[in-house]
Amino acid sequence: MYGQASPERFGSLPSSLFTLFQTMTGDDWGNIARDVMTLHPTAWIFFTAFILISTFIVLNLFMAVVVSAMDEESAAERAELQGLGDESAASTRVILDELAALRREVAALRRDGALDGPGR
Repeated sequence: MYGQASPERFGSLPSSLFTLFQTMTGDDWGNIARDVMTLHPTAWIFFTAFILISTFIVLNLFMAVVVSAMDEESAAERAELQGLGDESAASTRVILDELAALRREVAALRRDGALDGPGR
């Protein structure tokens, strides 16, 4: 599209890809756009849209990597908590058994009259 306007930057596919990568990273894109705009005054529309779209895509890829890493960390934490959940259930069962034993002892003491106070 811009090979005639700037053959050193857009004359072949490899140089075009490198120039677009350079534009995407923000390296010297102003001079690239100025070279092309000498013959194509509306080229700024292409360069602006290309920079916005490529930046959006790269930002989304970066965010995907971050979210993926956080998801893996969260999964590891959930697995660790689930392992603790088994221990927690066992300790809860022990506490409930002890509470039931205490209730039986209190009921036995009430039957025997040991809990009756002096006024009863």
